[in-house]
Amino acid sequence: MSHRAILTGLVPHSSAPGFARAGIAPQYAPDLAWEPVHLALQLRPDAARRSMSGVQVLRAVCRDPSTRVLTLNAVDLQVESVQGLDGGSVEWRADGDHLRIVWTEAAARGEERTVEIRWSVTAPVSGLVGPTAAWDADRGPFLVSDHETQRARYWLPCIDHPSVRPRLDITLTVPAGHHALSAGAKVEDLPHDDGTHSVRWTLSEGCPSYLTCVATGLFAEASGGEHVTADGRTVPIAFYAPAPYTADDLERSFGRTREMLDWMTGFLDSTYPYPKYFQVAVPGIGGAMENISLVSWDDSWVVDERAHAEFGWLVDVINLHEMAHTWFGDVVVCRDFAHSWLKESWATYMESVWLEHTVSIDAMHVHLAEDRRAYFSEADGVYIRPISTRFFDSAWDLYDRHLYPGGAVRLHLLRCEIGDDAFFRGVRSYLARYRGRVVETDDFRRELEEASGRSLARFFDDWFRSPGYPRLTAEWAFDADEGTGTLTVLRKAWPKDSKVPEFSFPITVAVEDTAGAWHRKTGRMDGEKAVLRFSLDAEVQQVVVDPDSALPAKITLELGADHLIRSVHQSPTVRGRLDAATALAKKGRVQGLNAIAEAYRSEPLWQVRVHFSRSLGTASSRHAAGLLAGLLEFETDAPAMSALLDACGGHRDPALADAVAGWLDRPERPYRAAGAALGALGKQRDPRFEERLIAASSDDGWWGWVARGAARGLGALRTPAAVEALERLACSSATRRPVRVVAVSCLGRAGRWQSKVTRERLLDTFRMLARDADLGVRKAAAVGLLHLGEPAGAGVIRGLASTGVPLQDRASLEKKAAKLAGKDPGGRIAALEKTVEKLTADLARLQGQVERQPQGDADS
Repeated sequence: MSHRAILTGLVPHSSAPGFARAGIAPQYAPDLAWEPVHLALQLRPDAARRSMSGVQVLRAVCRDPSTRVLTLNAVDLQVESVQGLDGGSVEWRADGDHLRIVWTEAAARGEERTVEIRWSVTAPVSGLVGPTAAWDADRGPFLVSDHETQRARYWLPCIDHPSVRPRLDITLTVPAGHHALSAGAKVEDLPHDDGTHSVRWTLSEGCPSYLTCVATGLFAEASGGEHVTADGRTVPIAFYAPAPYTADDLERSFGRTREMLDWMTGFLDSTYPYPKYFQVAVPGIGGAMENISLVSWDDSWVVDERAHAEFGWLVDVINLHEMAHTWFGDVVVCRDFAHSWLKESWATYMESVWLEHTVSIDAMHVHLAEDRRAYFSEADGVYIRPISTRFFDSAWDLYDRHLYPGGAVRLHLLRCEIGDDAFFRGVRSYLARYRGRVVETDDFRRELEEASGRSLARFFDDWFRSPGYPRLTAEWAFDADEGTGTLTVLRKAWPKDSKVPEFSFPITVAVEDTAGAWHRKTGRMDGEKAVLRFSLDAEVQQVVVDPDSALPAKITLELGADHLIRSVHQSPTVRGRLDAATALAKKGRVQGLNAIAEAYRSEPLWQVRVHFSRSLGTASSRHAAGLLAGLLEFETDAPAMSALLDACGGHRDPALADAVAGWLDRPERPYRAAGAALGALGKQRDPRFEERLIAASSDDGWWGWVARGAARGLGALRTPAAVEALERLACSSATRRPVRVVAVSCLGRAGRWQSKVTRERLLDTFRMLARDADLGVRKAAAVGLLHLGEPAGAGVIRGLASTGVPLQDRASLEKKAAKLAGKDPGGRIAALEKTVEKLTADLARLQGQVERQPQGDADS
């Protein structure tokens, strides 16, 4: 075998099909013969041109005296000079990807040397976020760095890897009146005669490149108060964003930050390590990023009062997530990307822990259910992979639904396995021991083994180093003669080549007897099935599997409708209600669907109602459509509305469509819910909603939530007029960026149903969009081309992958190109899909006729 084949054979888990390309080599941390330990940066950002010029004084320590070479990532930077400041002269070469610095004289082990680098860059492909063409110049310029996972290299010479953590000394020179923010503590702010000022920040703790942030612009500012640490330090908290956002908007959005920081430090028993906690929000970040002491947000999460009522809860959860990274990722750093779950899975799980401690155990269990749903959607529909793996095309590919929710639900299982006391003692010990250090998965495992006295090697091998998850079927049987109730849990097999292990885990069942008393049993699933038996006088009223939401497993309930109907109404645990609704919707019978709708009306938790509405949205029944129409009149909690409207989009039904349109006619509709309603109208394929969708696509409301929903609706409507409207939105630089990105993608969705002449014209449109100045538009063009389905578009995507995106996005685009190249041309697949849609609609109509017939025996 080749060297690669031998190496792959030695590593227990090779690449997962559909995730990494076949033959990919395992990825490891780089050698650090010379390790940067301090960066002093003198930066002159030009926000209007999205450019940066700078002088970097880099100090590195020699770890290997046999080499005189320091290689930095430096992609397309204009390097003007490199000179050695001590340790002798240097030779250097910038090849467009790297800056190679060679000392003429060898160094001793542990010797430190300093070099000065002068460079500049204008409009880099990534790494610096600034205004787009649609930005109103009156709002003022801004420039913010954004690096995860390896995008600092596009403007900053550095070793762009999390294992390298130099201390920082950063000075930003910007126009007078502009804020200049960076990591660490502000040292000075010096005005100059030329109308600029220089602001200096220093950070004494190590900071990887992906967590290094600079931000400048004309910002609104709001104070978030102060956090006082256990050792008496005062940590200022502040928020920033450009116009039109105001201090009130910032306080509304991020006002709970101090409360969260107080809770986090107390719960983890760990002092906040940095001198401040600032947050800055600008367009184009795409989400939120846990940069050390300066968290960056996309401005979509800055909310007005209406948006706050609808999804302020989500802003809080994201805020908590990014704050958790202070400990999981910032001060305790993953040694390389294979261990990224130690930060992302943990930050995701801390969301649930926070809800448990500040809201309720039910709120935690609902959040865990959402994590399971998100993870299963990727594992069932896209690929399965180990949570911790060295086989990936790009480190960015790891940041998926396996890493975030998939890892979080595994952490919860681990907690349930060893108990709260051992689990959190181990976690606190881990954070204390490795504070300021890099870590690997086994470092965390050993801390929990020490805290619990348990050997956890198999647990980590199965749950973190292997792909897949348990798929279970639970069957209940009662034997009146024997007085025995039996739950049999069967394991569903994965394909033999999937490398999914035979997971070992505890399985708990709770049953409610005829007197209303609950009985529990716990067994262990080690083979193909587990059997749990109860001594009973009569048949039970409820059977709830995994009542504590411990298992990252998909459980199919084979229970009677009477059990399920009682559970959806009265189960005291969240999982009991959620799984009952799922099972009833799958049965699709009138009695069960009515029970879900009735439970919806009495359910106090809006998060549970969200699941109920989704269940009705997936039921293959026109009766479910009528129930959803009725719930539109009932629901008054803004956070639940968007999911309810999304569920309405799961049915094509004229009466339901009229109900959705009527809901939209009311004033002051929540933004995301209104967008979901417009999407649902588009899915009706009804031309009478065409004008409404086109008009809504130009809505200028908060952050384009409504207009984006209208664009999705037009993509689903797929009429020629819808295509024309989407093309106008996509091609106009005046279209707001978030709306434009969605329109580009949806243009492909709608376009694939058009004539050959129209599809060929749209190919030319996408060729133009793939060269757009905005990276988000270019990437959306690749998605749109994939939706359009014309194999000729594969060449456009390959061209974009080679020159138009950061390296970390290249593999993803190449996969899209390969997928598109193999597609059937000429719209034949689209024609077949139309036939399938018609047959599905006909089946739903026939089912509705059956449902209206007189009912015989009750559901069973």
